[in-house]
Amino acid sequence: RLYIEGRLDYSQTQDDQGGTRYWTDIVVNEMIMLGAPGGGGGGGGGGGGAQSGSRGGGYQGGGASEPPLTEPDDDLPF
Repeated sequence: RLYIEGRLDYSQTQDDQGGTRYWTDIVVNEMIMLGAPGGGGGGGGGGGGAQSGSRGGGYQGGGASEPPLTEPDDDLPF
């Protein structure tokens, strides 16, 4: 199981042929590994990755962190 907190960023650019290209970027503020259902432990990934420059960046993890004490809300808009 995984807990991710972040946002979606939308942008558009013009390609070489004059067409419009649309982009959706997923920006992660926090990512925590919660472990398998029924126990199984699970450390914290912690930290978020910030993309800079070109698209397709990666996750830049931080040190270990404690998982949240409560389950995240299930009323997400997606």
